[in-house]
Amino acid sequence: MPDDRKTIKAYIFMSYENLINVLQNQSLKLILPQETNDVFECNPVFDPIWLEESAYSEANEVGFISFCSDYKSSAMWGLYGDSHKGVCIEFEFPYTSIDDTRPELEYHLDFDHEAALLEHESEGKSLILSDVKYSNQRVAFLNEEELKREFELLSDKPDDYKNWCKERHQETYVESLHRKDIVWQGEKEKRILFNLWRDGIISRGELFFVKGLNKYIRRILLGWKCSRSTNKTVLIVNNTLVQEAVYIVNVERVHARFDTFDVYTDSEEPYNINIF
Repeated sequence: MPDDRKTIKAYIFMSYENLINVLQNQSLKLILPQETNDVFECNPVFDPIWLEESAYSEANEVGFISFCSDYKSSAMWGLYGDSHKGVCIEFEFPYTSIDDTRPELEYHLDFDHEAALLEHESEGKSLILSDVKYSNQRVAFLNEEELKREFELLSDKPDDYKNWCKERHQETYVESLHRKDIVWQGEKEKRILFNLWRDGIISRGELFFVKGLNKYIRRILLGWKCSRSTNKTVLIVNNTLVQEAVYIVNVERVHARFDTFDVYTDSEEPYNINIF
């Protein structure tokens, strides 16, 4: 590490072929709200009779990168790691907690493309990495009566009520991008949101990519059914590693544990030893 700042690890599972694309193109693909697995995800509750179209204006402007908080789950390898034949990329980001009293919820990450940030986010060269919140309830847009009530309670009221309503709807939509059904809580997901139409985002047809995060790759973990060799992967990494990389990237293989449902890496002990 360049200094002694705090770091946070985050993980992305993918196929081996997609790993090659990530390394060669030095970019990560953004997920669009309509591409999620759950049809209710990123889809707030609303009353179509009164809700203005502007409330959903942000839906066509936002993409995100989805991370997991851990690599050890066999279920995650099965769902997103090409049935254990793929890989998991470990990122290690330097961060500053936004709120020291709730450090597990949001983090400021160093990032070079400040223009790629959402307008909601703080100024400066940083991104916000947020924990997804799991709930039985979807996020709901405020109805007209609720909006008027909230507006009246503001101590410093904006001059333009209609514009305030639009911004309030957009805040609700962004909140919905961090809310998922509780049945998905095993994913322990974190997300970074990006504005698709700002500088720093690459568009290839209907696909969007962002550069600048590959330099924080710490390890590449090969699934225990992955047919590609560790040595060959090391060569690919060395040939494609970004010049400003923070770490020397290690390549390891994961293995199924003997007595549990999770996995371990080459550098870890294969068994959990319980001493009674």
